[in-house]
Amino acid sequence: MAPGVGDKAAWAPRIAKGMDALYHTAINGSTVNPVMMPRGGSPLKDSELKAVVDHMVAQSK
Repeated sequence: MAPGVGDKAAWAPRIAKGMDALYHTAINGSTVNPVMMPRGGSPLKDSELKAVVDHMVAQSK
């Protein structure tokens, strides 16, 4: 599960991995944290999910 939007300390190590890594986890889920399901359990298209990730990152830098 992603940290709360705006939690700069929690987001910093994730952001440091790069946007491709964040997109990959959002789309495919996490093998490290099985709570993070693919697509967060949503029916969003890849482009829509990437836009959500972009927004969360922009609010958390």
